[in-house]
Amino acid sequence: HSNHIQKSSRSYQMHLKLKYTAEQEYPDLSQHNNHMAKVLTSEMYANLRDKETSSGFTLDDVIQTGVDNPGHPFIMTVGCVAGDEETYEVFKDLMDPVIEDRHGGYKPTDKHKTDLNPDNLQGGDDLDPNYVLSSRVRTGRSIRGFCLPPHCSRGERRTIENLSIETLASLEGDLKGKYYALKNMTEEEQQQLIDDHFLFDKPVSPLLLASGMARDWPDGRGIWHNDNKTFLVWVNEEDHLRVISMQKGGNMREVFTRFCTGLTKIEELFKERGHEFMWNEHLGYILTCPSNLGTGLRAGVHVKLPNVSKHEKFGEILKRLRLQKRGTGGVDTAAVGGVFDISNADRLGFSEVELVQMVVDGVNLLVEMEKRLEAGESIDDMMPEQK
Repeated sequence: HSNHIQKSSRSYQMHLKLKYTAEQEYPDLSQHNNHMAKVLTSEMYANLRDKETSSGFTLDDVIQTGVDNPGHPFIMTVGCVAGDEETYEVFKDLMDPVIEDRHGGYKPTDKHKTDLNPDNLQGGDDLDPNYVLSSRVRTGRSIRGFCLPPHCSRGERRTIENLSIETLASLEGDLKGKYYALKNMTEEEQQQLIDDHFLFDKPVSPLLLASGMARDWPDGRGIWHNDNKTFLVWVNEEDHLRVISMQKGGNMREVFTRFCTGLTKIEELFKERGHEFMWNEHLGYILTCPSNLGTGLRAGVHVKLPNVSKHEKFGEILKRLRLQKRGTGGVDTAAVGGVFDISNADRLGFSEVELVQMVVDGVNLLVEMEKRLEAGESIDDMMPEQK
């Protein structure tokens, strides 16, 4: 009976939402430059606005961040988020073209491949440390059966935190570590994590705020890291889990190997507790932002490129190598002193190994180019083919 009441009150809410016509509700996207705004038409809006996932996530919830944030000066943002695993299915009319657009023509019929075997990576242990200051690989994971951060309840978030604490506590050897709950952190612990570049700040980015990811902050959030500070897990930030492997210098092979070992172990430990990660053949690992589907992987280095970065072809070179640049302070920053954060542009449709390979090969080439320009020579003969 209570189930029936819930259902009718849900449809009643939905009904209230539909008091106005689709035309009256359709957002003004005329000033917008994001993937959602490019795809969403008033017809599509009319067709999808009365649908919801079984957890009650609606079209307006999906697109809110892209409505509130017309664009971004450095990157083309996606403009929509998922509130649960079903979002990608229920709103596929919008999500599929956004995904295809964001992931270089990845079709609704395409199958994603996963490869977390570090032995398949060629080289990667010899990026020149005079240029490559640090290397890191990150991804996200979502736990099946829970809503994602834009939509989860406090209870869900706390359950995920407790599961994560329990699971991560079983890691051993050089993966053994400690969990710091954000709300229990001492000033010293906080400062230490900031100095180590580990702490995720209160999500102040308007992209995250508009998506509802900062609700109840800092309840249920925290950071776990191993004693060597080379492997860390953020809990309940933009995704249920963000897993990061990093170290100083240019040994991307070591970083990637630890990433694969740790991630595989974490997945096993969650499975032992009866929880699997969201994954399917088409989208790979399912995360909050459609830009992170597939591998969810961003392999990046901080690299000194004062000369190459001033070259008129810098943008074209990166595009051909399938790489992207950011400032070293994260997605909202410009480069300082010729140091860039260079990483793979793709997440979906390539395996983890393939993406790290692109970064390793591309960064090696960029460093060679930098040395050429330093010596006052031309790099015109080094222009890469489109990968």
